[in-house]
Amino acid sequence: ISKTKELPILRNYQEEAIKKWIGNECSGIVEMATGTGKTNVAVSCLKNIANKHPNNFLVVIGCPTKVLIFQWRDILKDYTNDFEIITILYETKDSIYRSLINSTQNRHIIIGAYASLSKPWFTNIILEKYEGKVLFIADEAHWLGAKNFSKVLSNKYTYRLGLTATPIRYFDEEGTQKILDYFKDVVFRYTIKEAIRDGWLAPYNYYMFFAYLTDNEVKKYQ
Repeated sequence: ISKTKELPILRNYQEEAIKKWIGNECSGIVEMATGTGKTNVAVSCLKNIANKHPNNFLVVIGCPTKVLIFQWRDILKDYTNDFEIITILYETKDSIYRSLINSTQNRHIIIGAYASLSKPWFTNIILEKYEGKVLFIADEAHWLGAKNFSKVLSNKYTYRLGLTATPIRYFDEEGTQKILDYFKDVVFRYTIKEAIRDGWLAPYNYYMFFAYLTDNEVKKYQ
């Protein structure tokens, strides 16, 4: 039997992010620049909550793309041998339900795209019938401000962690507010400027080049 891998050593700002999230009743958005280790924060939050629930505990991880589903699966299998990991790719609701019912584990991690997690068969059947505590980790959480993904934001989730570098949805104040309300606001922020200052990200030069569309191209784009 392989042992669960030790958690990665956290940087000071990552430890602060976890403390802020726990202090906000284990809810909140962690806003951190791309490349500064949001995933390590999430894994540590997951393990922290899991230690309080040795039985009947479910983690649901939402992603905008299939590629991210595979990334999460590969990362988590090193740290969560005491969980059964279930990915929602082409499975039906019946196969997911059977996986939960017939599992030899009593703690599970479901990883799925927002397009799947917003389906009635997941929110109304899989999620609502689960009797234990549930942690929801939303990767690229700003996607959830879109109307077609807002059904993901279920009240069934006991604990809520949103991960994003950009929580503000430009030209969508309503969608932005929906996310902030659901996750109980941004609890921690670590910007690109701070990460470069601290030596975690490389400095760079940013040049903008403008291209202009013809009237026909504007119509196609719209």
